[in-house]
Order: sequence, then C-alpha cells, then structure tokens
Amino acid sequence: MKTKRTVSWLTYKLILSVVITGLLISIHYSYFSPAAYGDWMLGALAALVSSLIWGLPAPWDKRAGSLAAVLYFLYIAGQSLYYRLFGQYIFLTTAMGLRSEATQNLGAGFSAILPQDWRFLIALTLILLLLTRLKPRVKQPDELRMRPRRGVLACLGLGLACSLMFYGKLSQAEVDEFYYTYSDRYLYEQVSSPRQFVELFGPEAFFLRDLKLNHLEPLRFRSQKRQAEQQIETYLNAVPPTEVNAQTGILEGKNLIFFEAESLTQAVIDPDLTPTLYQLQQEGYNFENYVAPLLQGSTSDADFMLNLSLVPNNEGIIAMQQYALNAYPTSLAQGFRNQGYSAVAAHNGTKEFYNRDQFYPHIGYEDFWDLSVLGPEYGTSDAVCMDIINWMIDDSQPFFLYNITYSGHQGYEQADLSDHNAETAQEYQTSYAKVQQRYPQLEDQVKVYLAKSMSLDLAVASVIDHFQQKGTLDQLVIAIAGDHRVKGFSQAVIDDTTSQLSTHGSLEDVPFFLWSPSLESRTIEKPGTDIDVLPTLFNLFAIDYQANLILGQDLFDPRYAGYADDDHQILTDHYRYDKQTRTFSELTIPEEQARQENERYLRIHEMANLILKHDYFASLNELENKDEESIR
Repeated sequence: MKTKRTVSWLTYKLILSVVITGLLISIHYSYFSPAAYGDWMLGALAALVSSLIWGLPAPWDKRAGSLAAVLYFLYIAGQSLYYRLFGQYIFLTTAMGLRSEATQNLGAGFSAILPQDWRFLIALTLILLLLTRLKPRVKQPDELRMRPRRGVLACLGLGLACSLMFYGKLSQAEVDEFYYTYSDRYLYEQVSSPRQFVELFGPEAFFLRDLKLNHLEPLRFRSQKRQAEQQIETYLNAVPPTEVNAQTGILEGKNLIFFEAESLTQAVIDPDLTPTLYQLQQEGYNFENYVAPLLQGSTSDADFMLNLSLVPNNEGIIAMQQYALNAYPTSLAQGFRNQGYSAVAAHNGTKEFYNRDQFYPHIGYEDFWDLSVLGPEYGTSDAVCMDIINWMIDDSQPFFLYNITYSGHQGYEQADLSDHNAETAQEYQTSYAKVQQRYPQLEDQVKVYLAKSMSLDLAVASVIDHFQQKGTLDQLVIAIAGDHRVKGFSQAVIDDTTSQLSTHGSLEDVPFFLWSPSLESRTIEKPGTDIDVLPTLFNLFAIDYQANLILGQDLFDPRYAGYADDDHQILTDHYRYDKQTRTFSELTIPEEQARQENERYLRIHEMANLILKHDYFASLNELENKDEESIR
C-alpha cells in the first residue's frame, strides 16, 4: 500500500508556502502585465495566504492554500475572459447580476477561452494533486512549536510592508488641487474606469476596492446625504437652460418609432446587405461621431441612458435592477405622453429580463409588448416580430413606440442560425447565404453576426411599407441607435473585417440616425452619446424639459461642444483627451479651458453614483411638496 511521503514539519511548511506563492505569481503574470504602480498588492496577497499556511495545522493549511490558489485563478482568468469579450473588467456584484444573461450565452463565453486557459487549469490541478501527497511528520518537535507563530508574523509583516509600499506610492502621487479629477488618487477612490484602474493599480487592488465600495460599505454615503445633494445640485446646474435653435420643433407632432438595436454597428450597414438601413442613414440625420459605450450592465445600461439621459452607476450594481423604482422626473415616455402621445415599449424577448417589467412602467410606458404578448417563441427574429407589432400600433392618436430588438445578439455560431422556429431559421439562413456571397473571406462568426443583424433591416423595411400603404408615412419618424458594440471579437478580427467590407464599417462603431420623409440628408459631426439622445429628440419634437434634471444635452445646441467617451478617450468639438496618457490633442480652445470642461466629464460617473444612491430626484420632489405646503 502506497503512503504519502512525509517530510519534516519545517520542510513541509516551506514547500507548501513556496508552491502556493509560486502559483499565485504565475497566475497573475500569465494574464496581466506589471501594473504601473507595481504589483505590491500581489505581494500582499501572497504574504496573507502564506500566513494562513504557516498558522493553520495540517491538513487545513494545505486546504486553505489550495482553495486560495483556485479562487485566485478563477477570479484572474474570469476577469481576463470578460476583458476579451467586452474590453472591460467587471465588479463582482455586476457579475452576479448578469447570471441569467451569462447562462444564455455560454457558447460565446466558451469561444473566448484560449488554449493557455485550459493548459494553466490542467497544470494547476496537477500541482494541487501532487501536493496531496505531501505530508509532515505526525508529531511536531517541541523546539519548533514557536515556529508557526514566527512564520505567521513574518508573512503578515511582509504583507504589511507591501501594502505600505503601495499606499505610500499612491499618497505621494502628484495631485493638483485644482485638477484633482485628473489624479491617480481620484481614479483609485472613485474607480471611474475599471479598465484604467486595473492597468494602473492591478487586479488585486481592483478586487479590494470592489470589496470595500460594494460589499463592506454599502451605506457609506448615507451619513453625508446633504453634502452629496449639494454636490449634485452644483454639478447639474452648471448646464445652461434650454434654448430654441434652428432644429427646434421640426418634427413636432409626428409619430416616432425608436429602435434600440441590439449590437448594431457600422459593419452591418451595407448598401447590398441592409439597403433600407443604408438608405435611411444616408438620407436622414446621421450622427457621425456618436459613441455608445459598452458598460457593465450591457444592454440594460443602454436602456437606462437612452430613456432617462442619466448615466448608470459604475460600482458593480446594475442600475435597472437596483434603482428601478427611483424617482426619474424626465424620461422619453413621459415626455411624449405629456404631449398627448401613447407610449409603448416592445421587445422580442421577455420583459422580466433586466427587470424591464418594473422599470418601464415606472418611467412612463403604458404597456410593454414582449413575447408573451406578441405570441412567437423565444429567439424569433426582429423582422417576424415587427410584422406583428405593425398591426398592434394604434395610430388613431400620436404614438411613440420604443422597440428593443434582439436578432443581433450573441451567439454567432452556425447553430445560432438554425436553432429557432422555422420562419426565423429560414430568414437567417437566407441572409447568411447573401453574406457568404458578398464577403466570402470574412470570419464565419462575423458572417453569422451580419446575417442575424440583417433582420433589423427587414423589420425597418416592413415598417416603411406598412405606413406607406396606410398613407401615413409622411407622419412617421424612425430613429435607430445601437445599444453597444458587438461583443466577443478579437481586435485582429475587428480590423480584418473593417478592411474587407466595402463601406469599411467597423464592428466597434455604433450608429445613431433619424429618418423621416420630410428630413433632408445631414451629417452631424458633433460627438455625442446615449445620454444626448433624449434632449436631442425632445428639441426636434418641441417637448419641454429641464436641462438640470438630466446629464445629456441637445446635439443641435450651438453652445454644446459635444461629449463622447469610449473609456479610452473623451472626444468633444474642443479637444481629444487620452485617458491613459492624460494628455490633450486636437485642441481648438486653450488647454486650461479644456481641462476645466473635461473635469465635468471625468466626474460624470461620480455624480451618477450619488444621484442613484441617494435617489436625488425623490429628495427634490419632497422639497417641492414642502414648498407647496408652506405656500398654502
């Protein structure tokens, strides 16, 4: 019978701590380059785990060390995988909130796993299995009984030293009191960009900051509520009140169908594959420098920004789930209803997903037509569902329809073309054949993405045909905005696709355009983003709103220099700001003025967090009610 090899107690502890520490270091550097601030937090983590190994008796020391290595691998590999898919790092609370979406898109996740992930997992498993053969002598010599305490203290001292090195360097970072938002300390405190945070401070510091902000101190702002409200008020009131401009009211009284288009990018818009989308973008108002950021809440964050002109919080909680019932004085639905319109949302999915069944009625929608209302089964294409929706629209009064599409969603494997009802499968297969004929050299997953996304073109064409037959097309406006860039493609595939497409459209560029028979072709070069859509539409439709109750601005307002942020750079008509190098370029104003303007955008996530956490607009309502009571 084989027995586990026994070694002296000291040798056992040394081997175990060295192997586990080596694993932690190997895991880190297999996925991440050295952080700009140095990897002191990795050293602190390794020292903490080693202190457990020295302090716990066998076999608990081995179990604790092995568990730490496995959990660390899952966290680091998971963050790396998420970055490959979305170009961003994720908070733990966000990951938990997106469980249902992740379950539905396991195929896309597995497709992003690299061979090195499997190799490392196998190697980790083998090493941990080998450690099970390691065993100390049963009885610890009397003279060594003080060694555990010494080992623990030594490891904890090393961990403390690493932490002090990290925080010492952070405290010594250069800070200009007038431009605090540009400092490393501001980024560390606010985690305004998870990607930038990880590059600067490392994944271990990101985990600790996530733990502190989102788990250990969930109530950290409540004792400072009044101070927070004053900050928000100052920030929001910095925007000037609305003014009439040359585009005010040109669409007043017309009906609006707004498509929040799943994963729609410029790569999809092609004169041969999607002729209707191409025609509408060419003939209507095309916002050329529009940016739709892919945030942690994915499509739900696009819903939130487009409907409310507010930015979702960036601390790991999905806004539409956590803050669905906050007070929101301004919304697309409520604005149109105030003008006598009906306001209905539609989606070829389930309204329970992303908590839409609570959020949409709360912000003013009278009904939500999901598949339980429309009738077809899950996965039915945009075109099939739009044929049904067309006949459900009541145009006896002005109407606003907000349609959240689905066909462009992951996955992008061959099975995703056929695993549907017969009508949808036939449509996707026909579209795939057209893509194959037009662009035979493209990656197959890109072909599938284009084929599925072509359903939006068919849906929009059916809308135009339907209202043309009814003789009311001249009263219709169609607005189309992609929710975010397409997920899951490497930069090499993105670049290759752009070079092969006749339009050179990118899988990263998200469009926003408006069309109506009465509009003349126009390209708007001013940078804009999701939060600018609501005020821009309200201006075009002559709908009143208060500029200090939202974060976006009207893109036709000549006083507004625009704003777009893709997490790498901030772009306005006045400058381009690189968030990694923290440098300005393409300046049309003095740099000092650019810094002052840019500070507002650097603080936008900080203000968004405060607005949502404190339910700021509910507090405003309470103050207004008190004022009315005092007048009476």
